[in-house]
Amino acid sequence: MSRVDTKNNYDHDVLLVQRFKPTDFANMMQVREKALWGTLKAILEILQPLKDGKYLLFKAPEQNKTNNEKPPSMAIYEIPSDAFAHETGMGDEDDE
Repeated sequence: MSRVDTKNNYDHDVLLVQRFKPTDFANMMQVREKALWGTLKAILEILQPLKDGKYLLFKAPEQNKTNNEKPPSMAIYEIPSDAFAHETGMGDEDDE
């Protein structure tokens, strides 16, 4: 993600989306594939109680690392159903 204009907090562009097979991704990240599924399960448990809608899962950029390393922080933002529609040329899939 990148801001369209550095002074505008609201308009962003998706720079890149990549897809990987779970086994290949686990090998690239040097973790066990089972750990990836555990992380996905934890995220889904957080999302499950939320009302139907469109959400953005955002990992905060890492700060300067110190000896007291903190786990990566993530945030979930509810976004409008037409967000990112201009990138794909399509609106919400539920509209069809």
